[in-house]
Amino acid sequence: MRRFLVVCVVGLLSLPIVARAGDGNPPCPPGASPDPAGLVCVFVDKNTTAVNAQTQPSPPQDAWLTQALESQHHLGDALELRDAMWVGTHNSFNTVSNSPPSISNNDSNQHVSLVKQLEVGVRGIEVDVHWNPSLWANGAKAPVVCHARPTSEQNAGCTYERLLADELRPVGDWLRLNRRDVVLLYIEDALDDPAAFDAAATAIHDTIGDLVYSPPPPPPGGPPCALLPLDLKRAEVLAEGKQVVIMSGCGSAAWNATVFNDAVRAEEGNPKFDVKTCESGSVKLPAYGSTLVRFFEDSTFLSTAVAGGDPGYRMTVDGIGAMVRCGVNLFGLDQVDPSDQRLEAMVWSWAPKEPSSNAGMCATMDGADGRFHATSCGTALPYACVDGATWFVTTTTGPQGDGTTACSAEHPGSTFAVPGSGAHAQSLRKAKGGVSDVWLAFAHDAATSTWKGVGS
Repeated sequence: MRRFLVVCVVGLLSLPIVARAGDGNPPCPPGASPDPAGLVCVFVDKNTTAVNAQTQPSPPQDAWLTQALESQHHLGDALELRDAMWVGTHNSFNTVSNSPPSISNNDSNQHVSLVKQLEVGVRGIEVDVHWNPSLWANGAKAPVVCHARPTSEQNAGCTYERLLADELRPVGDWLRLNRRDVVLLYIEDALDDPAAFDAAATAIHDTIGDLVYSPPPPPPGGPPCALLPLDLKRAEVLAEGKQVVIMSGCGSAAWNATVFNDAVRAEEGNPKFDVKTCESGSVKLPAYGSTLVRFFEDSTFLSTAVAGGDPGYRMTVDGIGAMVRCGVNLFGLDQVDPSDQRLEAMVWSWAPKEPSSNAGMCATMDGADGRFHATSCGTALPYACVDGATWFVTTTTGPQGDGTTACSAEHPGSTFAVPGSGAHAQSLRKAKGGVSDVWLAFAHDAATSTWKGVGS
């Protein structure tokens, strides 16, 4: 292996310029296995980003991007999980920002800490849990978080990674300071016996247990672990005073009482995504609305080497924008940082630098860019209405406050509404046709200084 790495580094001298992607996109383009140039690209990028992450402070996130991601996340709280979108990261725990970083952390999936990811708008996080002897448990087996091989391969790659409890504790601290936010925690478990599952369940209960929305008890004679309910809404989780929904595989009784069965996913890693059909090799159109559609990437050198040197189809700015419009539920981005243009590509709602308080306190969908803009509430415009999954635009025009009356009169059974996801916003854009601006059921509330609306 050492000899191979030397060859890779020497090969960098002849690495073509095309091995770097355009601004805002991942640094290593899709390769064609076997692709030594692609392998070198990943190797060099890993070393560069590791040094930068450990020696340089992460840049601040643009205030508009922070607000836009938070605002549209709350609009999605009213949607069922089959329709809601989560800004997410892949192997969220595997970062060189851990102190001290482990051996596997140095082949990282992320630049910044898990809490920093939450601060910049990530609401879907992934943690790999192994049952392995731990330095932090005095050599005893314990649930630890590491990017490693499965139990059948002796958890190869796990060394002195953090305990699961130590990874989750700061997440709980952050959530208790941000009581309006719901996080989807995907635990990829490599736990091989009831004692492992019980210990992992205890780690969850001791750190974030008060925040976890738990599955119902299994019915007599029914399956031992409940499937993640795709009709669940984040608003219902918040109404119970909870903030974390966990999905994983089935395990012990204590584990099954803590996590939902994740066998509701249609997913693909490093996908070759067709922006016109919304499909990839493994995910087809019928999956949308009937499963949790998840696309993720893996930028680790290890994964690239195992794949024969092919870095895979990393998720680009343009590709992510299309995924948002198609209705992808859960993203698993690698190497996220606060200024990441892929995060901006996930904003389907507010236009850049909107809402502008100088323009007004009610929201429209603009005809030019299809995004939200702040406008004076008394302007005469048509209204956005929805009935089930079907969007309409009225011919009636008037001030924003007349939207409910106009929708019910012109389209009986419909509701004056604001989209709650990128896919719903895309449906409204299509319904709008050649109409310029339309009113949305979304307005600034002076009492709370926030924009309020119930996403549909």
